Formats: sequence, C-alpha cells, structure tokens
Amino acid sequence: MNYRPQRTIIVSINNLCNNIETIKNIVLHSLLISHGIRIDTTLYIIDHTRKIVYSLNGYELRHLYAEEKSLKGFITRFFCENKLFVGTNIYPLSIFSMKNNSYDLVLTTSVQNYSDEKIIVWSPLTSILFNILIIDNYSMKHLNLLRYSTILTVKAPDIVSFIIFSHYIIDKVFGGWIRRYGRIEYREPISQDN
Repeated sequence: MNYRPQRTIIVSINNLCNNIETIKNIVLHSLLISHGIRIDTTLYIIDHTRKIVYSLNGYELRHLYAEEKSLKGFITRFFCENKLFVGTNIYPLSIFSMKNNSYDLVLTTSVQNYSDEKIIVWSPLTSILFNILIIDNYSMKHLNLLRYSTILTVKAPDIVSFIIFSHYIIDKVFGGWIRRYGRIEYREPISQDN
C-alpha cells in the first residue's frame, strides 16, 4: 500500500465487551470519515486483560458503515465473538511487537497542550514522512522498543477526543487517503490561509 503518510493508531482498553460504546467510538473516529474509510490507517486495540491485540486495516476493510446498528453489530462480532472479517486480525499480545517499526512522527496524550500550529512548520516534510503513530500514554509506556523521530503531545479529555484531534492535525497538515463509494481519493491538506 503506497498511501503516505501511513497512520497507525494504538490504544489499550481492558474488558472490551464491557466497553462496547467506547470501542464503537474508537473504531468510528479512527477509520470512518464522511461516508468513507481512511485507507491510510491501521487501528490496533490492545486488551491487556485477555492479552489479545485486535487489528483493523482501513485499506482492506470493506462494508464498514457509520450507521449505529451496523457498526455495533460488527464490533460485537469481532471484539466479543472473535469473528474475523476482511481487513481484521487478532494476535496474541506476546507476538505483537513494535521493534521493527520506526515512526517519523508520534502523537500521544499529555497534560501539556501544543497547538496544531506547531506542526505546520513540518509541512515541507510531507514528501518524506512515511509513518505516523497515534498512541495513548498507557500503550506508549508498554511499547518500550518504539523508535521515532519526532513526538507531538495532544491534550484531550478522553481517548476518542484524542483520536479526533490527532486526525484533525494530520489532515490539516498532510491530508489523507479515503475510499468513498468505491473510489480512492486524496484529501488535500487544509490551507494555512483557512
């Protein structure tokens, strides 16, 4: 897949089946956008209680809709019944490793608040940025082999808001790749003049 920059989202949630509403919102805001799927995004949800990692690959996912009932049904079957669909996978936590991955930019949560304007100066790097990681603090602490060039902290009240804010920052500066109605399209970065 040559859709760059590639986004990886990693979040940790325990007892996924008891947190279906949160999981629904994480999947919704990580992978879906205005009648489309973010094909440049892969979502990993780590369940430390069950020692399982769930993977959803936006490029391979098909027929995922923001409609409440459909999305909840998909989430229940995948996360609670461990039913695999095209674009999904389940790994034991023991084999999930970040040691071979390196990121040009990491966005994580923090008490510090950086305006998204700080990242605007990096816009000339668009052609050389290949991998962007959006990761919550809990997961960041447990992935000690993570390699990255630059880190940006994003203040957010909860994990869903953090994902929304992070996508906004990336979309604003780098644009993004969307599959909408069967067509792949590139969303241009938002102009600094806007």
